[in-house]
Amino acid sequence: MAPDKSPGRRRLPYNALHVRSLAVPAIDAHRVHGAGTVTAFRDHGWIVGSRSFADEDVIRRLASTARFTPDVTHRADNLDLVEDLIATGPAPVVGLMPATRAARPGVALLPLAGPDVRQRAFTCIRRGRAARPPLALVLGLLTR
Repeated sequence: MAPDKSPGRRRLPYNALHVRSLAVPAIDAHRVHGAGTVTAFRDHGWIVGSRSFADEDVIRRLASTARFTPDVTHRADNLDLVEDLIATGPAPVVGLMPATRAARPGVALLPLAGPDVRQRAFTCIRRGRAARPPLALVLGLLTR
């Protein structure tokens, strides 16, 4: 009998690596006194990912609970570029970042007030292939 070649879907653990924070210019981090994290930055531009709508959907939902519409001014996937725009951009902007990322100087990571924002990660592999050394290494790194 031939081995099963249909793709399998494997959910990665739902751990702290997937928790998101709001990355803001460090000079503006003090704005959160008493206000919700998202509400405090309603007048800033927002950076979202360019490959999918996940960040934009989350930002729009968080903003809607704070009764405003975010002004999406940038789309970028490279986290270093996002931090550069936040720290030195021509206009004040904010965006979502992994909570465990060490922020560069000029950027502050603020926990989101209200619901935790978590990113889900999935791998799609062929059944029985997870034990192959290269794939096992990558899966191990992702689930740590």
